[in-house]
Amino acid sequence: MKRLALHQSHQDMGATFFEYGGWEVPLSYGPVQEEYWAARKGLGIADLTYNGRIAVLGNNRTDFMNNLATNDIKSLQANHGCRALFLNNIGRILADCRIYNLNNRLLVDLDAGAHEKICGMLQGMAGLAGCSVISLQNFYGCVSLLGPKASDIALELLADGLKENEACEKTLAGYPVTVINNPLPVPRFDILLPAAGLKALWDALMAAGSKYDMKPVGWEALNVLRMEGGIPVYGADYDESTMALEVPCFEKAISFTKGCFTGQEIVGRVHSRGARVPKKLAGLWVEGETLPKNGDDIMKNNSIIGRITSAVYSYGLKKNIALGYVSKESYDPGNTVTIRCGSGAADGRVAELPFCRKA
Repeated sequence: MKRLALHQSHQDMGATFFEYGGWEVPLSYGPVQEEYWAARKGLGIADLTYNGRIAVLGNNRTDFMNNLATNDIKSLQANHGCRALFLNNIGRILADCRIYNLNNRLLVDLDAGAHEKICGMLQGMAGLAGCSVISLQNFYGCVSLLGPKASDIALELLADGLKENEACEKTLAGYPVTVINNPLPVPRFDILLPAAGLKALWDALMAAGSKYDMKPVGWEALNVLRMEGGIPVYGADYDESTMALEVPCFEKAISFTKGCFTGQEIVGRVHSRGARVPKKLAGLWVEGETLPKNGDDIMKNNSIIGRITSAVYSYGLKKNIALGYVSKESYDPGNTVTIRCGSGAADGRVAELPFCRKA
């Protein structure tokens, strides 16, 4: 298991750790609700170095990635990004990512669990396209500013009013940094830089954020925020058995007009027919105190119609919320279901996603 360059800093701040994507990652630094409210109402800081980041270089990089990713990479303006998927030949999801068009490279930002697979796939194909693909995980880190006050710090230290999915390149704490406005249910600015500069950046941001009572935010609070935003995560809410159109928020990551990409024929055929896919990933309001677990059955009229993939208690909504696959007869918002939780059961209702709009 790999350790973050800032492991000692996290330990000094009282972090407890767990394994995520092959990394020892801060789970929390104390009461999770305090970290959550810092990110929701004030200012939080998180070490996201464990996420996967890949640089694609070469004169043909845009054509190369446009032929593989589902979104229109050719239309990306300089310093802009978009959400995209990598699919296999039968339209199943290999990974969800964001791709940014930076000065001399494309940057692929994706979940830690999918990094090794996607990096290997791209490296295996890049040579024929005259491109180079480099994993940044061992050379670069990422510190993220979260919350309504994150924009204030970003304006003060980093960037001039970056809009969502925009990036810029600056110098901070003596190191070149890339700043990305990477939307969550709360404002979020990711700062990428060489690993050697992480400690200097972390300390500089902690000092700048002290006037806002900034708090470090661990994975557990981040997971509540991503659930409130209805954001699926690789390995829990989707995998290589999942069709792209079974995850509603991924439809915006697919261009149906740009032409061919891997898996396009299957996805295009389903989309053009306007058919309801057999199941979809849906949000669920969960009644009562019992929190469902991954794999719990979703029931309707005593028949299994789906399964839970993720569930958390939302401090902001004061309610248990979940994501799960629900069959087409029941996945419209407002439909009532029963969730079989171990030996018990909980009432549920299909929700419109996201559960929370941006702070």
